[in-house]
Amino acid sequence: MENKKNQTQLVDKIRQEVMKEFTRVPGEDYEEWCEFVRYEVDARLKEIEEQRIAFIKNTAI
Repeated sequence: MENKKNQTQLVDKIRQEVMKEFTRVPGEDYEEWCEFVRYEVDARLKEIEEQRIAFIKNTAI
């Protein structure tokens, strides 16, 4: 259960960072902007996971 809470907190933190970096422009399509934010969050989560796997492989030797 604690792991799920940590994952949720990580996703929320990344989402907040993305939303600060890519502020929605007035008049911009809201759904399109939300889709972009979701894509960017997913990409960053994938990058973190790849780094974690690489770290595990490097330290397992």
